[in-house]
Amino acid sequence: MTEITAPERDDAAIRLPDTMDHPVLTIVGDKAVVIELRHDGDMPNPCEDCDGVGMIHSLSRRHINSIDIDEARSLLRNADNVALSYYEHGLSLWYVASRYTGIIPDRQWDNVDFAGVWVPDDSVLACAGPEYESLPAGSAERRAWMEKAGAVRL
Repeated sequence: MTEITAPERDDAAIRLPDTMDHPVLTIVGDKAVVIELRHDGDMPNPCEDCDGVGMIHSLSRRHINSIDIDEARSLLRNADNVALSYYEHGLSLWYVASRYTGIIPDRQWDNVDFAGVWVPDDSVLACAGPEYESLPAGSAERRAWMEKAGAVRL
């Protein structure tokens, strides 16, 4: 049985455990809060295991799913895939390259116009429906439709 640290009364904050598998009990008002940290050996990788989203392939070697420019161009031969821009200034923002909204501060210094490719997964394509399926494969209309879907999902 796991030993629980003795409760402390603190109306302002909840204490967090110092080590894994050692729960902390804190009394907050009239509530008892128990927090325990555990290792999950089967956590999904958000860069690979996001059903319904697809995968972003970055041109930056600093990102986990990096590709080179030739691979990016090859991916973009498929009209289902979407070119992405990237902005970083404290936080990261991926957005569809053709849909710059004009509201990004310091864009000239902190932005890359072509930074990666979004490859939608099968569940994204399955949700596209008959309107998308009726567009000719490889057409500008099909790419525009997917860019709009990408703008909503990213």
